[in-house]
Amino acid sequence: MIRRAFLAGSTLAFLLSLPPAASGQGSGPDLSEALDRLQRNPAYAGRIVGTHVLRDPSGGRAFLYEVRILSPGDRIIIVYLDPDSGAVVGNPRAWFRNR
Repeated sequence: MIRRAFLAGSTLAFLLSLPPAASGQGSGPDLSEALDRLQRNPAYAGRIVGTHVLRDPSGGRAFLYEVRILSPGDRIIIVYLDPDSGAVVGNPRAWFRNR
């Protein structure tokens, strides 16, 4: 459990260190702003326990941020964020197809 928490924290620290234009697709909000906005939304209440970069499965340059949140009810919620706008992406497959 400690190792998993360390990995989640170190991954989050790495993602927060990326510049806003790291997606190569524009200069949207930085990840820390997007995470702050996500945490203020009651639908995503809880503690961020992990973050990942989800790469385009077709091999393109596009990517999404995957955020895992431990809800107050002890359930893991997985949320995908658009790196350009910081908006929540409902269907990552459709999002990648449209890129």
